Amino acid sequence: MKKFSYNRRVWGEEDASLSVFSWASLKLGYILTALENVRGKVLDLGCGGGAYTRGIKNYRSDFHITGVDISKKSITYARKKDGDINYVLGSVYSLPFNKNFFDAVVSIDALEHFDNPSQAFKEVYRVLKPGGVFHFALPLEGDARTLMGLIYRLTGVNLKENQVGHVARFTYKEILEIAKSAGFRFVSNRFSVHGIIQIFDFINSAMIAAMGGNSHEPDFSLEKHVVKGNRKLLKIFVIPYKVILLIHFLESKLFSRIIGYSVNMTVKKHGKSI
Repeated sequence: MKKFSYNRRVWGEEDASLSVFSWASLKLGYILTALENVRGKVLDLGCGGGAYTRGIKNYRSDFHITGVDISKKSITYARKKDGDINYVLGSVYSLPFNKNFFDAVVSIDALEHFDNPSQAFKEVYRVLKPGGVFHFALPLEGDARTLMGLIYRLTGVNLKENQVGHVARFTYKEILEIAKSAGFRFVSNRFSVHGIIQIFDFINSAMIAAMGGNSHEPDFSLEKHVVKGNRKLLKIFVIPYKVILLIHFLESKLFSRIIGYSVNMTVKKHGKSI
């Protein structure tokens, strides 16, 4: 299989906000809650074009925040978008930072792209100060209690691998074990993306796969073409799309303790903060 290229598009162009009409609202809210008592330096691991990096900075201007990503195209975009944030090109397996450097690390929808997530967790542990917070969000595409996980278990088909490079398929139990093995202790979690939105996500992914899996247009996204109304034929979908976003927000809030497609988890490095 051809190796997935992360330089074909910019990842994370749209700014994250707390608006209920943003896909990012729930995850950004959980980040801000997890970092509520954090002061100092924060790393956004797998920051892409800086959507969440900018979102965090907008609501917590006191943070000294750094974004790191392996995609040169995304980092170049992020630097042009916001020159006040430090964006670094680097690998998650060998982060270009000293031991015990950051007060917190966040990683949103990035860990599923790593073929060795255990090593990624070890690197996060290394650069975090004792007592430091690690908050991450990722899809549970290997868990049979999610629609994508069930389809994968039954058919062996992973729609997201070729489309967006999801090479790691986690179960909830597996991600807990990986975090624990790296030395972290569990703090809290919330689930998001439940029944209706999982069905919508599957239909969307299946349609993209049928059209060639983003091979002709690697930067295709609903946010770009529907919300911004860049395509005349898709303008009629703006209102239904916003309704879907509202359902996603309310559904995820209501069932946040019930396992969903995405888990938002906070863990801490052992030891007292320094």
